[in-house]
Amino acid sequence: MKLTVLVDNHTVTDLYFSAEPGFSLFCEWETFSGLFDVGYSGCFLRNAQKAGIDVCNCDFIAFSHGHADHTWGLSHLLSHRFEQMVNGKTLRSPVFYAHPDVFLSRTAHGLPEVGILIPRERLEVHGTVITSRKPVFIRDDLVFLGEVPREAGDDASGKSGERYIRKAGELVEDRLADDTALVWRGENGLVIMTGCSHAGICAIVEYACTVCGDDRVQDIIGGFHLYRTPPARVREIGATLAARRITTVHPCHCTGSEARAILSGFLDVQETGAGMALHYD
Repeated sequence: MKLTVLVDNHTVTDLYFSAEPGFSLFCEWETFSGLFDVGYSGCFLRNAQKAGIDVCNCDFIAFSHGHADHTWGLSHLLSHRFEQMVNGKTLRSPVFYAHPDVFLSRTAHGLPEVGILIPRERLEVHGTVITSRKPVFIRDDLVFLGEVPREAGDDASGKSGERYIRKAGELVEDRLADDTALVWRGENGLVIMTGCSHAGICAIVEYACTVCGDDRVQDIIGGFHLYRTPPARVREIGATLAARRITTVHPCHCTGSEARAILSGFLDVQETGAGMALHYD
């Protein structure tokens, strides 16, 4: 499998891609490809074009959760697909994978809308939409985890702060139940792709290993959401992950520089940024 980071908060030196506070991965095999999140804007499209990647013809698009920095690039993708078809190009219709709560309207910290901008019924015009709280195998070696249990090994705070979802005209505390991950099962173990890890990175890893029946983790790439986590807690998380003998980690997006530095004392922390390509067996 090959992964290309299309969007991250940072870029990799000497690659000259653009960055934004968001996240998007392009996943590809010989005859199959897909997107995991689409960032905040059209930045992922511009970076894909620079990398020679055709995101309009991918087989699937999976969402880690419904926040703006992971879903608002969707409207740019749909516009780009429209332009391609107007110009006579034939495109495949992708399958969209999401937790059902991804399509809820959200508010946070006084902002009127921080959730996905495209409602499910509009998205269904562009492809098949599959929502599930349970794991869904996109293919034999690739699973969308669905809702991650947060009881054992949880490192999420369990507090929503000033985050709310709109249900039946009322504001309800947003526990971010839709936060999930994408997991690939390779010969050398699992590659876990996270968006923001609101469910807790340790909980996500534990659930991924359970669902896939494999305790070997060769890499974790994505946001760990530790940028506001106290250093003592980050050290506990580092020790927990290190005990699993994880080969490499690529913590990026919302992880935070201090947290990455602390984790590097426990794990092989690698640089991550827009434009970077990784290969796995």
